[in-house]
Amino acid sequence: MTNEVIFIVTIVVNFGLILFASRRGREFLFATVAVNLVLISVFGAKLISVFGFVTNTGNVFYAGVFLATHMLIENYGKEDGYRTIRIGAFVVFLFLLMAQFTFDLTGYAGTAAANSAIDNLFRNIPRVGIASISAFIVAQYVNVRFYSLLKNKTKDKKLWLRDNASNLLGQFVDSVLFFSIAFIGTVPNTVLVQILMGGFMVKVIVGAVGTSFLYASRRTK
Repeated sequence: MTNEVIFIVTIVVNFGLILFASRRGREFLFATVAVNLVLISVFGAKLISVFGFVTNTGNVFYAGVFLATHMLIENYGKEDGYRTIRIGAFVVFLFLLMAQFTFDLTGYAGTAAANSAIDNLFRNIPRVGIASISAFIVAQYVNVRFYSLLKNKTKDKKLWLRDNASNLLGQFVDSVLFFSIAFIGTVPNTVLVQILMGGFMVKVIVGAVGTSFLYASRRTK
């Protein structure tokens, strides 16, 4: 399958599971935030070309974080939106810490192939993880605050406006912070700008797709 097909399938499956989680309760939504953040930390360093954009594989997962957060605010209130910041930061920190300890263990010679694969996969995780957690804390705060403000100003109407507007602002903040921390010095500046802008555009488009899932979660409230 092409990157585009796999990318679309990933969006549908991820957002579909987040919608399912919204029907099961806030704990399930918090779980989807945690899982998507771990996926960003593990796979965020992988760059791909999709629909003419060069971006990283973590964009779908970050859009998933925003979608789950908006569902929490819609169904339970803004305080649960802020809780995702504390829970998400703790989950990523715990994952990075435990992953580093495991990474530093000397592997058994009989599992040399697995040892090498793990070394190659996790070598860049500390930097990507730091980029992920730093961008998440700042962008998620902006996202929750702006979304809650618009929800109040529109008197709980115009869901499409607050979802897409907060996505636009939050994803811009996230893209600038994440791509700068994760890739500066590792790729040429022209490429960095390209993947930053490409990543931002992809996340905004994917976030717009998530609006329909957000509407669906409200109907099940």
